[in-house]
Amino acid sequence: MENKGISIAKKIIPYLIGLLAGLYLVVLVTGSLMGLSQYKLDLPEHFTPIIKDLALHPIKHYLTYLQDKNPLTIILSIAIVLYLAYFALKRSKKNSNWETADTDTHGSATWGSARDLLTQYFKISPKDLSDNFNNGLNQDTIKSLQEKRDN
Repeated sequence: MENKGISIAKKIIPYLIGLLAGLYLVVLVTGSLMGLSQYKLDLPEHFTPIIKDLALHPIKHYLTYLQDKNPLTIILSIAIVLYLAYFALKRSKKNSNWETADTDTHGSATWGSARDLLTQYFKISPKDLSDNFNNGLNQDTIKSLQEKRDN
């Protein structure tokens, strides 16, 4: 039971870290744009203190933006949650594709039947196979090897 809890925590922790980092960026973007709208042309003078305050107190600002129903904060927060949910589902689907049944398989591969082999892999006739093989060989190399063998 304890191992299962640890394995679940190991799977969830990266997404929680991603969520926190994403929400932190939401605070920085929202605060920066709000500072831009408030100070307009005087922004260069005020930008450093704004970013510093946003970076040091992200939870306070995030909660304030949510209480004020700031649309940018809400939209970006939803986008981050959906983004992380998409990758979490994609990862779980990818992992389930590699699970095997109680058959002689590895991953998603299955053993082919004789019919599968004949229809998929042996579409070329034996004569064409022989001709392709002989045409693929460098005849000068073959002759030199035969001469070395005979000497």
